[in-house]
Amino acid sequence: INNFGKWLNNIALKNNNVPVYTYEGHIKTNPNVYVGVLDLQQPKKNLQFNSNALLRLRAEYLFRTKNYEKLDALANIKSNPITFTKFVNGDYSYDQFFKYITYYLENSSPQTINDFLTPISLKDIQIGDVFFQKGNIKSHGVIVVDIAQDGIGNKLFILAQSYYPSQDIQIITNPSNDFLSPWYQAKEGILLTPEWRFFSSDLMRFK
Repeated sequence: INNFGKWLNNIALKNNNVPVYTYEGHIKTNPNVYVGVLDLQQPKKNLQFNSNALLRLRAEYLFRTKNYEKLDALANIKSNPITFTKFVNGDYSYDQFFKYITYYLENSSPQTINDFLTPISLKDIQIGDVFFQKGNIKSHGVIVVDIAQDGIGNKLFILAQSYYPSQDIQIITNPSNDFLSPWYQAKEGILLTPEWRFFSSDLMRFK
């Protein structure tokens, strides 16, 4: 497990009774798709949706671990946003980071994440890897937040996502296997999540 994976695996969850909220403060209309909510503040704008939420998690990790060089590298995209260190101008408080990630997501696109991903084989799946479909205009993505192995050696994993409109990042259910849910078995072929269909070949890792 890499450092990004360790960090992801240790994000606190909100109390079980707390639902997923949209950026406007509305409760997500389909409560059956998730079993937990990550305890992370979301921007009060329609920005933390689909694959943007995964990029937000990556930026949050780089900030929390003070890897400002890699955080600055996220600005190497076509829209050419200001780098993190230039934006905060010496103020490395969380408030300034939150203002930056809001600004950054305003100046990126749902395909931006693709610039920072490389395809990997399913057999090598780790926490922090994402399923993302390059070129799909809706650019949905999910991220692996836990991994285990069953008694006969099958790899199992848990996924998190946001959706549209912008909403809290949530741990999702497995609609294909109520007994296993929220775990998914790592197997080649179709990966059916509650609100999207991926393929095992869509697995990517942050560079």
